[in-house]
Amino acid sequence: MALELTRPLVFLKVETTGLDPERDRIVAIAALKRYPDGRKEARFRLLDPGVAIPPDATAVHGITDEDVAGQPPFRRIARSLALFLAESDLVGYNIARFDLPFLEAEFARAGIPFERPPVVDLLTIFRRMEPRALAAAARFYLGQDPDPQTSRPQLLQALLEAQLERYPSLPRSVPELADFCKPPEWIDSQGRLQWVNGVATIQYGRQYRGRSLEEVARTDPAHLDWAVNASRLPQEVKAILRAARAGRFPVPPATLRSEESTVAAEAEEEFSSPPSPSGGTVFS
Repeated sequence: MALELTRPLVFLKVETTGLDPERDRIVAIAALKRYPDGRKEARFRLLDPGVAIPPDATAVHGITDEDVAGQPPFRRIARSLALFLAESDLVGYNIARFDLPFLEAEFARAGIPFERPPVVDLLTIFRRMEPRALAAAARFYLGQDPDPQTSRPQLLQALLEAQLERYPSLPRSVPELADFCKPPEWIDSQGRLQWVNGVATIQYGRQYRGRSLEEVARTDPAHLDWAVNASRLPQEVKAILRAARAGRFPVPPATLRSEESTVAAEAEEEFSSPPSPSGGTVFS
């Protein structure tokens, strides 16, 4: 590894029952610990969240209520996990906004101190190191910095022509290209409903922002009735909510579906113990 290590580095991934660290719970933890001397330790642990795993969460990570039946709750492995993570730095993808908040909430409920260590978030690196400014696009597609004498509309036209030439698979009609340009996480054209980790979530208002559409339909169908009949939401969104009220929910595009296979239910008794050879260890 080109990165200089002065203490262990833990590559961490958690799976959960939902998106809210205060309300939802962790159902699985996978970690790969790399030491400065090159040694590695892989660990995996299924956990009983104490609540039913919603179908939309299972659709993301493949873990079911049957998988976690008989597994320990987080509080029983909290001390062992804290020891495993102690004096280590962490690496993850969107770890600062997802994995860590869940860990911190679970440790707090278990009464085990946990101080957030230095964190390397691969999503942040990706976003910062791949610039998306207009000038960067001109350099990439046109091979030159934008000419100050060229108007912005002319530059935009040149960029579109270069992109169409570079990517033969791009749609050749404006409606199809416009649909292609919609952010992949948006379910509707305005992003009022969005995919988050493969789950359709509400992104309007305050009451249910960030909550699963399927969960809201199940626990508060009256909200969907209001949204369909009395809100100012776009008709496109109302049509989706009307379908959800009837039990029909959006299906994530193939590009957003989790590539992780269903995790086997076996796991060692302690998080700090090596995983069973026949278990569903995430790392080889």
